[in-house]
Amino acid sequence: MTAIFSVMLPRAQLQWKQKMRLPVLLAACLLLPMAEVQSQTLTIDEPTFDFGEIDDINLVYKTVTLTNTGDAELEIMRVKGTCGCTTGKLEKKELEPGESTSLNIQFLPATYDGLVSKAIKIASNDPDSKISTITFTATVLPFLRVIPKIIEVEWDAEAGGYTGTTRVVELRNMGEKELRLKTIDQKGMALDIEGEMDVVFEPGDVRNYTIGIANPEEIPVDKRPARTFAILRIELQTGKGRMVSSKNVKFRFPRKR
Repeated sequence: MTAIFSVMLPRAQLQWKQKMRLPVLLAACLLLPMAEVQSQTLTIDEPTFDFGEIDDINLVYKTVTLTNTGDAELEIMRVKGTCGCTTGKLEKKELEPGESTSLNIQFLPATYDGLVSKAIKIASNDPDSKISTITFTATVLPFLRVIPKIIEVEWDAEAGGYTGTTRVVELRNMGEKELRLKTIDQKGMALDIEGEMDVVFEPGDVRNYTIGIANPEEIPVDKRPARTFAILRIELQTGKGRMVSSKNVKFRFPRKR
């Protein structure tokens, strides 16, 4: 019995030492300094702004500063506007910690009237915000107000054809200088247009024009009609001299009949 006990004792002591080793190791790990995890952070100095009141003739610009406020390299992969009227040009795509770059935003308000809201999306390797957004607003004051800008064409199931293919369109000079309506061009289906051409609009002048599809009975019913526009060609005086601009009146057909 004594011999057996003397042989087993060292083994029991070894098991006890192994059990005690894990808590000791855990305690030692807790005393070691924690390794800091480095990450990159994209910070935008003006994530929202307002252009205020602008005309619809000229481009407007805004420069926004982007800064890497993290402690690892920041990579900006893509900058994209929410529509073709809004673009952003980046000066530098890779930023070291603390480094900044400029994002030049450009907005073309030609087709808008009234309050507008747009955005720029920025894709980066910021782990907390893969997509960052810059939003802006503007109040667009058109030099020529067109009412309506869209002619809604409707489908008459009982008659088996389209209705509402002709409308009276009001044109109003909203600016402080005269402008001249040179002509009204067409795109898509043939149009009938009634109204005086090559005419001067003094500030505040209003004129009505009748615009319609020339042969509504020929609008196809078995496929989507061609995109059709009346394009108003206007000559006006700006701070950069005389220029020719345009406004569109669009015919919109129902998607389903």
